[in-house]
Amino acid sequence: MVLVRNMDKALRSLAELPTSLEICVDDARGLAAAQLDCVSRIELCSALSLGGLSPTPG
Repeated sequence: MVLVRNMDKALRSLAELPTSLEICVDDARGLAAAQLDCVSRIELCSALSLGGLSPTPG
């Protein structure tokens, strides 16, 4: 019973933490859509169908 009580307290503490949302976009249209939402971070990627790759400079 102590474990359950402690788990409940831990879950309530986690629920009070601030949350952030990060999304990956691959074009300017995705960037514009992300700016309309509550997005904390935006990552520019290529090949999202492959899981997203960081583009190389140049």
